[in-house]
Amino acid sequence: MKFNIGFIGLGYVGLTSAICFASKGHNVYGYDIDKEKVNLINSGILPIYEKDLDIYFEKVKNKNFFVTSDIYDLVNNSNIIFITVGTPSNPDGSLNTKYIEDASRSIAITLKKIKEYKLIVVKSTVLPTTTENVVLKTLEKESGLKCFEDFGLCVNPEFLREGEAVFDTFNPDRIIIGEEKKEDGDILMNFYKDFYSENLPPVLRTNFVNAELIKYVNN
Repeated sequence: MKFNIGFIGLGYVGLTSAICFASKGHNVYGYDIDKEKVNLINSGILPIYEKDLDIYFEKVKNKNFFVTSDIYDLVNNSNIIFITVGTPSNPDGSLNTKYIEDASRSIAITLKKIKEYKLIVVKSTVLPTTTENVVLKTLEKESGLKCFEDFGLCVNPEFLREGEAVFDTFNPDRIIIGEEKKEDGDILMNFYKDFYSENLPPVLRTNFVNAELIKYVNN
C-alpha cells in the first residue's frame, strides 16, 4: 500500500524524513516558505548535509518526491501531513510557536477549501499542551472545521541525530504516537507498518501531552 505524505518544513528533520519515506515508494510532497531552498531542491541540490541522504535523493527526485512553495498543492495531494517546522527558543527561554502557528494556519485555510479528511501530524519539538492549545485551536479557528470530525490530529515526535538522521529514520528504537482519536492513530500506525514491515520497532500509543513530554524528557 502506498501513501501520499506531506511535509511542511524542510529542515534536516523534514527533508530527511521526506526523502527516506519516498525511497520506499510513497508519494511525498515537501513545502517550505523559503523559496530559495525549494528552488535548490528542485534543481537537484540538497540544502543540508546528512550522511547518505544524497544517495536516496538521487533515487526519488523527479519521481515520487515533489517540492513546492504552494501550500494548496501539498495539502490537496497528501493524506498525512507532517508539521516539521522549527520551534526555536525566545530570548527568555520560552518556546517560539510562531512557525508552528503559521503552518497550522496555512493548513487550515487550505482545508477549508478542500473539505476532505486529512491527518495532521505534529513532528516538531513542542512543549506539552502545545498541540492541543496552539495547533488544534488554530486549525479549528482558521478552517471553521471540527478536529476529529473533519480532520485528524496526532503527535509523532522524532528522535533523529544530526549527522545520523538517515540511519535513525530507517532504524528507530521506538515510535511514539500521541492520539486523541484511535482512528487517527490507526492511520499513522498503518503507514509505519507498511514502511518498516517486519522491522517495525516497538510502538507506544499514548495521548498528545504524554507524546510531547516523552520528546522533552528524551532531549
